[in-house]
Amino acid sequence: MGFLYSESSSLNVVFSELLYYNIKNKLLFAPKGYPSGATIYVMKKGVCMGNFSFKDEQEAVFLEQLESQIIRLPKFVQDYIESSRDYLSVSTLLQYTYDFVDFFTFLSSRIEKYKDKPIPEYTLVDMMQLSCEDMDECMKWYKHPDKDVFRKPRTINRFLSTLSSLFTFYVKRRKLADNPVSAVRRPAVKRKEVNRLYEGEKSQFLSAVMNGTGLTKRQLPYHERQWLRDYTIARVFLFTGIRVSELVGLDISDVNLREHSLRVVRKGGNIERVYLDDETDLILREYLAEREEMELTDDETALFISRKKQRIGVRAVEKLIKKYQQAGLPSHPNGLTPHRLRATFATDLYSATGDIYRTSKAMGHKSIATTTIYAEVSDKQKKEGRNILLSSYRDTEESD
Repeated sequence: MGFLYSESSSLNVVFSELLYYNIKNKLLFAPKGYPSGATIYVMKKGVCMGNFSFKDEQEAVFLEQLESQIIRLPKFVQDYIESSRDYLSVSTLLQYTYDFVDFFTFLSSRIEKYKDKPIPEYTLVDMMQLSCEDMDECMKWYKHPDKDVFRKPRTINRFLSTLSSLFTFYVKRRKLADNPVSAVRRPAVKRKEVNRLYEGEKSQFLSAVMNGTGLTKRQLPYHERQWLRDYTIARVFLFTGIRVSELVGLDISDVNLREHSLRVVRKGGNIERVYLDDETDLILREYLAEREEMELTDDETALFISRKKQRIGVRAVEKLIKKYQQAGLPSHPNGLTPHRLRATFATDLYSATGDIYRTSKAMGHKSIATTTIYAEVSDKQKKEGRNILLSSYRDTEESD
């Protein structure tokens, strides 16, 4: 059992199940999927949490940001967000609020009938007055809101999806007659080639991480002290495909040496286990032995530790991946990021197994459609398959 403590009201409540954060009542509850038995502190300014994981602390930050954003929105939008808590993550809802603020800012600044209208004062009656021309103007503005800003098709389509979800919600409840976004033509999104490491590049990159090949004289002393941590991180990316946010959120308690696995909190708060190959498992054990010798505070639970003796951050991981790419693969196009190492894992796994479902599960994707971008067919595979149908046709002829 845990307890909820509100410093402002000196209220202590014992509870056995952690529920959702309720903005309206100014109480903090943990999102579903998290274990009970945690201590949560709701402070006068902001939110802080005790006995919670890094992921939980991030969630608390998002919740605080969501609270500050939601009060800027009209009442009917706030109601929509409240109703979506069971289905959407806090980070997704936060992004929605940014999109809604952009939308109403456009209406108040560019559409005459809404001129200078304060955002909180918009109602569903105002939404009924939206025309196709208004939405077309909105798209032109959103695509190029400033002389130095040009938004990409993917960003535009995400913005449209946010607005559409709001209008569809009220159409289904018969509060609106139609969805004005449905008439807007969405920009085509070109499918990009997956940017990843190819044959030989993976070993070159790992060699740079392990041996410091190509590093500058200034970088080498740091490499001598941190190569084992960096090599462990690189292998975890390349052989499990987890996201950078999932990696920096790992705690010591997430490591299961007996099962050769890591407990990962996926997008949306789902908890899954990813399994390590024998070599990565061995390297992780070596790193854990090194971590044991570090002088850390008693409450430091992070698996991967920075030079400051605390949890390593996303930006630091991105910088170390780029450093070793520049050392080992200086000519690699577009640089190298944790996401590209994740893409390498996905394409390698699919190439080795031909199993899109297995690849999707390993990547933590909710939809197979998301995984298909990694299911590329190599030129060698295309060449080998050029006579497949001919052979089948001949077999049919012979049987006839």
